[in-house]
Amino acid sequence: SKPINREELMARVRSLLRYQHARAQLEDAHKEQLRDMFKRYISPKWVDEILENPEKAEILADQQNRQEAVILFADLRGFTSMSEKLRPKQVVALLNEFFTMLTDVGYHYDGTITMPPFVLFTRPPRCCKNFVIYIRLGEKSMMFKLA
Repeated sequence: SKPINREELMARVRSLLRYQHARAQLEDAHKEQLRDMFKRYISPKWVDEILENPEKAEILADQQNRQEAVILFADLRGFTSMSEKLRPKQVVALLNEFFTMLTDVGYHYDGTITMPPFVLFTRPPRCCKNFVIYIRLGEKSMMFKLA
């Protein structure tokens, strides 16, 4: 057998460790990029779960996979007449506040923001038995925050 050159061996080990560290950093950056991209539409809990278990994304994406779902439509009562009396910046501020509240409550109850003012709730993996009551809690929470 060939004698081991200690310096060469150490250089190779350091190189492999640097490569391993760089690869881990790239994977973390990629996960963070995906998290940032999807958290605008999907509950952050779901995003984390999908990133930790990528096979779940395939199950969720399966078009033939049927599951119980609830769609919540949120409306600002009197918005048209109110918006006619407000300045454009005030209307934008009002809508931003409304959509932020809708998103916060939707994510709290594991909803998906499809297109405001719609929130899609599908049965979360670890949900209570009566799914509709769970969603009604989210609806009540939105009404309370608007009051």
